[in-house]
Amino acid sequence: MSEKQGLHGVKAFLVMVGSGALAALIAVGGLVLVVNSIGSAVVDGPSGGDTEGQVGSWEPAPSMTEGALNLCQTLETSAQAGAFRSMGPERIDSGDGYSDPGPGVDSRIIRDNCTWEIYSPDGMEWKFSLEYEALAGGESESMRVDSAENVFSLKKESLREDFASVVNEEIMGDMAEESYAVYGSKEEGGVLYAFLGRTRSGVFRIDLKAPPSASENVDIESEFRILVRKTVPVVHSRLERILPG
Repeated sequence: MSEKQGLHGVKAFLVMVGSGALAALIAVGGLVLVVNSIGSAVVDGPSGGDTEGQVGSWEPAPSMTEGALNLCQTLETSAQAGAFRSMGPERIDSGDGYSDPGPGVDSRIIRDNCTWEIYSPDGMEWKFSLEYEALAGGESESMRVDSAENVFSLKKESLREDFASVVNEEIMGDMAEESYAVYGSKEEGGVLYAFLGRTRSGVFRIDLKAPPSASENVDIESEFRILVRKTVPVVHSRLERILPG
């Protein structure tokens, strides 16, 4: 084979390699363009005025079935309530306090009051209580919310009366639409952490109680607060999603 022929062969080879590399770059560029287009569609959503199905378009249902707002049962069964369920809750109230007159009742108010024995990380017995009432019928939603705001205000004013002495009080604005928490000692001994919250037209209270010996634990308030912060979202999200519009 001549030198000229050899050079032609090398050039031909380089042309083939270059063409292949260019084709690969074009293919990769096209793939990136497609991925970017898909990403933009996911982030920005469909163009135009049709926004049905997008995040943020959720609206409350116009009605609610009887029994749908059994929050005590929700705490015992919801995967979201894992922190509460991991503390070995044993319900100690009668279990028959749930009240819901059902749809179609003008003054529909759902209520319940439930108490469990639970066990702290170090094995101490605590008592955990949930009490709530939610307005779900009759008036417009805005009027029901106004009524719930009044109920929250009244309960907030009287909350300190359940304490012999108050050690700390705080507003947890990130936990519900309105919230207020108090920690202190009980008249009969022991310590109490009480959380009061309002979400839409529902008002709820969570109490955590520990025996007198718990006052020796300097971290007890922090432990109560952590559990409340992990449990309140279960109640809040249920009220937010289930109460009718």
